[in-house]
Amino acid sequence: MAPFLPITELYSSPSQQIYSFRGADWALLSNFLPDNLSIRTIRENYRSTPEIVSSSIHLAGPDASEMFSTRDSLGIPVKIYKSNRDSVHLTVQTIASIIKEWEQRGIGPDKIAVLTRSSNNAQIKRGLTHYDVPLAEGSFFASEVVQGALSHLRLALYPTDPKALDMAMGFPGPALGMLTRSLLDKERISWDELAKLISNDEFAAAEQAKALRMYQRHVYYQNCLRKFRDGNSLPWIIKDLLVPLRDTLMKEGVFAAANEIEQLAALSGEFDSLSRFMDYLRTEIEGVKYTEDGVTITTIHKSKGAEYQGVIIPGWIAGNIPVESDDPQTEQNLAFVGMTRAKDRLALTVPGSPPSPYLRGMRETSVIQV
Repeated sequence: MAPFLPITELYSSPSQQIYSFRGADWALLSNFLPDNLSIRTIRENYRSTPEIVSSSIHLAGPDASEMFSTRDSLGIPVKIYKSNRDSVHLTVQTIASIIKEWEQRGIGPDKIAVLTRSSNNAQIKRGLTHYDVPLAEGSFFASEVVQGALSHLRLALYPTDPKALDMAMGFPGPALGMLTRSLLDKERISWDELAKLISNDEFAAAEQAKALRMYQRHVYYQNCLRKFRDGNSLPWIIKDLLVPLRDTLMKEGVFAAANEIEQLAALSGEFDSLSRFMDYLRTEIEGVKYTEDGVTITTIHKSKGAEYQGVIIPGWIAGNIPVESDDPQTEQNLAFVGMTRAKDRLALTVPGSPPSPYLRGMRETSVIQV
């Protein structure tokens, strides 16, 4: 590194540090830097309007506390949408109305992003499709986990349905090999064929193990459903039923499986029966809306480095923005990063109370009661 120090430029923005970085030591790093080191603070913000910069500046650290926008004002304040209760349905309705309003003012869906503090944003994605809002990224309901979940839940509820068994074994496994299927000489696998497979030595041991695993899974499913009949909540049972699916997908490298199953369980809380929840899942899977020109829905973490003409950040209540953390500075940085992704328009929602402490000190805002 030493030969390059005379021509080395280091850029740092502590106000945008959104991952707790352990072990960093400026004093140690400075030992490698020349004594004639020059430090210059870049204060210009070329992205956001003066109103957006003014609203976010109180969240910035010393490195950005004097930041100013180089752009002309559009005369549009940051809008804060407040409601008296924490309702996902009301939040989605508010977000959808904001998107529709922006579209009427010439901001296309592909220029808009909804940034959430948590990755558990499936309810927002689902809700927006009901308002005919096109999504830019693959819908939550198009994921392997959700599609696999439907087949496995169907098998749990209707174990004698050969189609349910065939689907559960075909995706995401344990799938029988083509040779095994040809030897069984059946278009669709049934429990009788699996029993034949287990008891007949002409089949490979690995294939017999797959069949045995499905019988074990059947017993597991029935035990789970028995707990549901004994009074356990549907979200608890959904999570329990999908443990084998989660484990299979995790082994295949689908590491988001655990989180998506948590989201599925949360969604099921709106239903009073497993069959109704399954009907809902099937409808959502068949009605996935996806377009490259749609609205981006992602987390604030994933949005770092990106910019959008319009940004909506829901959930500005205490406990969500910021979450309770042993690193409050990182939480504050995260809010700052989210707000400064916006170029022209920024909207925040406050679903209930207590409101986020970060709202105190915001300037250039307009509060709207919903």
